[in-house]
Amino acid sequence: MRMRTPVVVALIALVGTVSAAAIRAWRSSGPPSGTATQQCPAISGRWHSDGNSITLDMVQTGCNISSVFSGPTQGHVLKGGWAQGKYHFEIERTGNGCTTTMYGSLVNISDTEMTSMISSTDGKCDLGANFNEQLLWRKL
Repeated sequence: MRMRTPVVVALIALVGTVSAAAIRAWRSSGPPSGTATQQCPAISGRWHSDGNSITLDMVQTGCNISSVFSGPTQGHVLKGGWAQGKYHFEIERTGNGCTTTMYGSLVNISDTEMTSMISSTDGKCDLGANFNEQLLWRKL
């Protein structure tokens, strides 16, 4: 079987037909890193989602993004980069002494809104490997 790149893995995960080998490849290498020469939307700033009542501060350096934020019982560290027309990210989620990693992307980005789509996890803690979530975020 031919090994897939992280970008291909992220795209396949979004449509739900991803191989175990492809997931392992992305998990070992992390999300793609954006570069300053790419055209990527500016998303730095404060964002809020009513869907999970979380507010986060997005930091952007070139086409790379990061954020550290808290949920009701977990801490989250997001990192990612721009590739293939969207931001791909991973979030390390820690709570109750357990850390799991979620994989996803940001789509439908405008100056005031964006959608996060979690497509899978590493299957640890209380989230199954097939966990998925879609949230609308509004810029504050």
